[in-house]
Amino acid sequence: VRTPAELAALFPETCRDVHVAAQRQGLWLDALAFIPSYTAFLALSLAALHREDGDSAGKLALLGIGMTIVAALCDQFEGVQLFRLLDSLPGSQSTIDLLIPAVRLKFALLAIAVTIAGYLHFTRSGWRKAAGAIIAIGGMFALIGLFHDRVWLMSANALAWLLLLAVNIVQAARSDRSSNKASS
Repeated sequence: VRTPAELAALFPETCRDVHVAAQRQGLWLDALAFIPSYTAFLALSLAALHREDGDSAGKLALLGIGMTIVAALCDQFEGVQLFRLLDSLPGSQSTIDLLIPAVRLKFALLAIAVTIAGYLHFTRSGWRKAAGAIIAIGGMFALIGLFHDRVWLMSANALAWLLLLAVNIVQAARSDRSSNKASS
């Protein structure tokens, strides 16, 4: 959506109240659950890599954590702007103009942070090298998709984030197994 007219078209008069109420619920869910969840997931993934790496690679993980936090702030700003638009449908062009760069910055920072996580896994040997390459490539394609093709953005993000989740699950299971052996 780039204009108030485009926004108004998404909320037809015949069902505007119902659509606005549903959108408000979605925005609250986004602000209170989804944004904190993905921020914690990516920041903690990078924190684990920082703890594992130290030195220069660890500094790269800290950069990724910072990018993740700024992306979350951009996402919260996006939510505030969307609430403002809903309060004054069809909204103003100036509100939409504030919204667009925040959304792009959010997706760019998240794509770079995921690429960093992928790269840090890539620096490992064995299966993590392969998984890291795919995660990093997914992050790079998401970044390219932001400017080229939105389908790339969403598909590459899904691939990179799901694989990062799988790697984290395997790493947690291995760490748990190591802890159990050490305490025996």
